[in-house]
Amino acid sequence: MGVKAVESHMKGGKHLRYMAAAKESEPGLIPALFTAPPNVAGSDATSQSIIKSLVSPPETQKAEVIWVLHTVMRHNSFKCNEEIREVFAAMFPDSQLAKSFSCRENKTAYIAEYGIASFIKKELSRSVSEKPYVIMFDESRNKTTKNKQMDLHLRFWTTDDETGAHHVISRYCGSEFMGHSRAEDMLGHFSEGTKELNLNNMLSLSMDGPSVNWRFVELLQEEHREQCGGAQLQIIGSCGLHTMHNSFKNGFTVWQVEKVLKALHYLFQDGRAHH
Repeated sequence: MGVKAVESHMKGGKHLRYMAAAKESEPGLIPALFTAPPNVAGSDATSQSIIKSLVSPPETQKAEVIWVLHTVMRHNSFKCNEEIREVFAAMFPDSQLAKSFSCRENKTAYIAEYGIASFIKKELSRSVSEKPYVIMFDESRNKTTKNKQMDLHLRFWTTDDETGAHHVISRYCGSEFMGHSRAEDMLGHFSEGTKELNLNNMLSLSMDGPSVNWRFVELLQEEHREQCGGAQLQIIGSCGLHTMHNSFKNGFTVWQVEKVLKALHYLFQDGRAHH
């Protein structure tokens, strides 16, 4: 059972009724489950040894994280890892690491979502905590979940630690799944998706141009002004990328770039090679 499933079960009416009945009948029932019997001798050393036996060694944890990264980067199915422990144990029979390695389907999903993804989002939030950035978002229909999906990306100026070169980078921040797509609903999902970011450093938005998005911008401007001491976002149009694309498309037609490119293609393809 996952974390979300436990939280959902905890809020369920059936669980709340059972908890209320347990408190009325035996108030000390649940705490007693975590209290050692008085006749059983225990020590801190014993408790620590039990905990260590349940936790994988650091080398095994590192190997599992590397394997999960490999699975995600290769777009492999988590189901493919169901018997990976037995495969590694058979391939490397003299390796203690292979024997302690365990990364089945559910564990792969948990490490990817609650470990790696959470760490990457925190690092991204930290990287823009003291620098200006632009949030880009777009909502489209998700064919799997049959509802709208809002994808959030960050674009900001950074410096390469190794080369010292300055450049602009874009990073995926997260996705929010929406039922209705009114401006008020979009604002709620946008706030949920950016709750870990320092919105004082947000300069502008980049988006497509439906009318509902402009109403969303108005609501966001009001909220941003209240939360950030009167600061306002710089709105330079719905999407600068679309404007540049249409400008290039128009120039491509006027300047007859297509004919030039075709001529160059046939020139280099059919012409004799000169050394």
